[in-house]
Amino acid sequence: MNNAYNIFSRKLKKKSQLTMVIIAGFLILITVVSILYITEYVQKERIASQQFMSEEFKNEISAITNYVDSCIRDTAYNGLRLMGEQGGYISVPNPGCVALSGGNLSVALRVF
Repeated sequence: MNNAYNIFSRKLKKKSQLTMVIIAGFLILITVVSILYITEYVQKERIASQQFMSEEFKNEISAITNYVDSCIRDTAYNGLRLMGEQGGYISVPNPGCVALSGGNLSVALRVF
């Protein structure tokens, strides 16, 4: 009887060890899944808040972009007009007239 009890006791210990390993495995699995879910949730919240902020500042950004574009357009137009009036020069090296063999020639281009 004592021998049968020892065999039963050993089988019970092996079963209890297996149960503990299974429980530990489930706990590790639940922990990993929870961590992955939480990190994904946090990343989605960050992206959502960044999209909200970008929508909020979209009007301000477009106003700045429009201002810069109009400034560049005006500056380019004025520079090209000045170059046309001064014969291709922004800064005329010798203002006034250019002496040619036949007489004086103005460096200004007249727009009709």
